[in-house]
Amino acid sequence: MSAFFTLDKALVKRILWFTMLVSSAAFGTCNPGTYASGTACVNAPVGYYVPSAGATGPTPCPPGTWQNNAGQSHCVVAGSGTYVSGYAAGSASTCTGSYSTSVAGTYSPGGNIHTWPDQYTTVGPTSCTPAVAGYYIPTSGATSVAAQMGPCNAGYYAPLGSATCIAAPAGYYVPSAGASGAIPCPPGTWQNNAGQNHCVIAGSNTYSPYYGSTGASGCPAGTSSVSVAGQYSSGGNIHTWPDQYTTVGPTTCAVMTQVQCNPGYYAQPGAAACSAVPAGFYTPSAGATAPIPCPPGTWQKNGAQNHCVVAGSNTYVSSYAAGAANGCPAGTSSVSVAGQYVSGGSIHTWPDQFTTVGPTTCN
Repeated sequence: MSAFFTLDKALVKRILWFTMLVSSAAFGTCNPGTYASGTACVNAPVGYYVPSAGATGPTPCPPGTWQNNAGQSHCVVAGSGTYVSGYAAGSASTCTGSYSTSVAGTYSPGGNIHTWPDQYTTVGPTSCTPAVAGYYIPTSGATSVAAQMGPCNAGYYAPLGSATCIAAPAGYYVPSAGASGAIPCPPGTWQNNAGQNHCVIAGSNTYSPYYGSTGASGCPAGTSSVSVAGQYSSGGNIHTWPDQYTTVGPTTCAVMTQVQCNPGYYAQPGAAACSAVPAGFYTPSAGATAPIPCPPGTWQKNGAQNHCVVAGSNTYVSSYAAGAANGCPAGTSSVSVAGQYVSGGSIHTWPDQFTTVGPTTCN
């Protein structure tokens, strides 16, 4: 029994050796650029390489290199103006707003191929160096810092790694050259154009309460504001900050001081001037905020008056705010405390002269 198992193990070893011999004879040792997979040699895929014969698997091209063909024994070194940041790349990316410099020089399609690890032991760029803030690199694939241009003018800016200068948007400004970003106009100022190096100061009777405003708002009725820049008029002078003035304009509006008007005049809250009371109305004392209608039994044909006229005998006024008295119809009459009113004669007034009104009807 023991001899049988010993003989059997020896037979198995011979069978395995024979199988390997036949397989090896079938496809031989795989060449560089290929690797053994089962009973066949397989090309290294794009992004991979096989540097020597007899490999059992491909190796990914490292960062800084790439390979766009299958079955290769090497990777291509990323040239100046390009970069490869990851493993197994099929191509290099072009620097934009930045530059890179490679040991292999600049790669040009159809030109020289610089390979790794057989020709060079150093890989190419794995990243690009960005243009510094406030400057820009307008060309793609730049190979040195000499491609950097600038600085950007006032009114424009360039963040790190820019390919061009960017105009400050409306509501923002850039006061000087070489800026990395735009600044919002502060409260009390505004800017409605792009690419500006200043903000406009909010004028008198306007206000700008927020950062980044594109215009000022007019003060609500009954309120006002005063600006160091004076009154802004569209199409007129523009008062700018911080280049012309160092003080901003109004950020809010205040309730106007109430105007103290004389008798016969009035001013609503927040009004800038006094108004004459109209016919049929009166204001008996100073500081009125609204006209008062003459009551029935009185009238007033003139504006700007501090009293009403008492309806005389044989006349009447039946409504408020009358501009004249009516004569009593035929066959009727009325009696007034003020007596008979005669045009061009004495005027009997209420409430300063008489506290009692005249007739409101006739009998």
